[in-house]
Amino acid sequence: MLALWQDLPHHKGASAIPRFIVEAQHVKEVSLTGQADLAYWQARLQPHGLFPFTTTGQAGVVISATALYAMGRHTNELTIGVPACEGPAGDTFDGMFLVQAFNTSRLFAWIERTFFATPYDLGRIDLADQAPARIGLTDAEGQVIHLQQAAGAVRLTSQDEDWQGPIYLPRRKVGDRGPSQYFVARLAGSTEVYAADSTTVHFAPRPQWPAVQWLLDSGWVAETWRIRRDAVHARSRTFERPPPGQSARSYS
Repeated sequence: MLALWQDLPHHKGASAIPRFIVEAQHVKEVSLTGQADLAYWQARLQPHGLFPFTTTGQAGVVISATALYAMGRHTNELTIGVPACEGPAGDTFDGMFLVQAFNTSRLFAWIERTFFATPYDLGRIDLADQAPARIGLTDAEGQVIHLQQAAGAVRLTSQDEDWQGPIYLPRRKVGDRGPSQYFVARLAGSTEVYAADSTTVHFAPRPQWPAVQWLLDSGWVAETWRIRRDAVHARSRTFERPPPGQSARSYS
């Protein structure tokens, strides 16, 4: 998964890149990448016309938490995403499939679902961007996701990254055969990467949030922590995905 983020694809035709409608500066971002069963996630992505990107025979799944100021409000977000390919070979990283997302603002979660077709729900999210790093999601019953970096985790590398590409969205209804959707995001900033050895991982699934159960069912194992303390996040409006054979990476 480390190599995945070191050589990310970029669209070559700058004139075709859509306008970003929201941009947040000085974002705190803590992510934990992991590996999971490939066949399991192939089955999960297939109804959405996508395939997990893989170079290892396993699927990558990334859990990310952010603290940001946008549209006049401070909010925290948590997302679960799968690096995805538009072709069945799974050999190109074309974008990220957004499995599930949470926001600490009830209003923002509603706006995301209603106007952008994104799979957001309300949740209490906390993160720590200083060692030991932490990602947490809780509800009225207690912890749903708790990820804690081990003390003294080894830093593998530090690098500037600037990725721009599609974020693929799940279909709103099971069995929906209409066009699926995506938006274009930019994620950039100085990134510290740490080994995830001895990371504490706790998942407590909830019926209303099946993605947490999917992490357990697919045997997800943590691989690397990725920390950005001053990131830039931007996004476009939501588009319908092009028909098969025409990549969303053309940003049409």
